Amino acid sequence: MNGIFSRKNYAFANLTNVIGDQGADTGDTGARSTEVAGAVWSGVFDRSGTTRKLAVLISNLSAVQKDIDLPNDIGGFKAHVSGTSDDVIVAAGTHRMLSFTLSGGFWVLDASGNQQVFLDNNRNGIGIPEPTSMSLLGVGVLGLLARRRRTA
Repeated sequence: MNGIFSRKNYAFANLTNVIGDQGADTGDTGARSTEVAGAVWSGVFDRSGTTRKLAVLISNLSAVQKDIDLPNDIGGFKAHVSGTSDDVIVAAGTHRMLSFTLSGGFWVLDASGNQQVFLDNNRNGIGIPEPTSMSLLGVGVLGLLARRRRTA
């Protein structure tokens, strides 16, 4: 991806907040909002040159596997992930980096271009507590300290 940026003639592949997360042609006709789908994709591609590249990051933030369908038009070309399919299977909590080269009028997935880049499979629902919860906890601690002081 750094090579794309260093050539200084690039464009972003996705400037919307929708994703085709149900396979087939959902990237073109049945895309859903990223909030509903629980997945998101973004990318960048060369706008000119003899060895044009496309890099796509797909993140599945949901608790179930997703069949992500890329749109048929990314920078004027269709992506081929496997044969003529533009679908990518992304396991729950994983993030995949796909690397394509423009060939024959299609973005063709590079031989080692489908990599899991990191895993985020912590789905236990524990996050940063909200301010109200922290305030109530603080009041409770103060109450316990006051009670201890009175009994001593």
